[in-house]
Amino acid sequence: MKKNKLTPKIEPVNFFVKNKNPISLVVLILLLFSVFYYYKGLFISATVNGKPITRIQVIRDLEQRSGAQALDSLITKSLINQEAAKKGVNVTDQNIEEEIAKIRESLKAQGQDLDQVIATQGLTEQDVKDQLDLQLKIEGLLSDKLNVTETEIDDFISTNESFFTEEQKSAPNFRDTIKDQVKSQKISQLGQPYVAELKNSADIKYLK
Repeated sequence: MKKNKLTPKIEPVNFFVKNKNPISLVVLILLLFSVFYYYKGLFISATVNGKPITRIQVIRDLEQRSGAQALDSLITKSLINQEAAKKGVNVTDQNIEEEIAKIRESLKAQGQDLDQVIATQGLTEQDVKDQLDLQLKIEGLLSDKLNVTETEIDDFISTNESFFTEEQKSAPNFRDTIKDQVKSQKISQLGQPYVAELKNSADIKYLK
């Protein structure tokens, strides 16, 4: 009579039970505590009478205080960039550098230095470049409404006559400077309503 071979019974290995070593568990806890202590600055911003103020609390508070303003700024930037791409308005690094050169020369004529002005306002050169990028894109998007006539230049000079010296008036580029100022005024007057219109027509969803 043929005997049936017995198949050895394989018990499933439970790693959680097998490795449940009290000493290893203590070592793991100590290791985690050491890591947390070493990097506690990443989790805790301060302690008050021994009670911690976590970075998460700080971030949440900042979001409540200025988060809406920061979010609105990012939305505006995104809308302008999208509209500029759609309308084929392109701003190059050279365009931005040319604007910076103009600002630098204008401040120099007033006895000021651009780098010092930027530092005083708590900004960086990259902040200025980002702002100029948006400004030039808005200017491109509104280009058909920014034409400055000779009459407008004359009216501006007449209205602000007392602010100009004879030396300024006799400068060869005086009218060009006034033209830029009138153009800047138009950008300021038309830019805000234009951005508001972009927001009204955009599909903006606020997620919480």
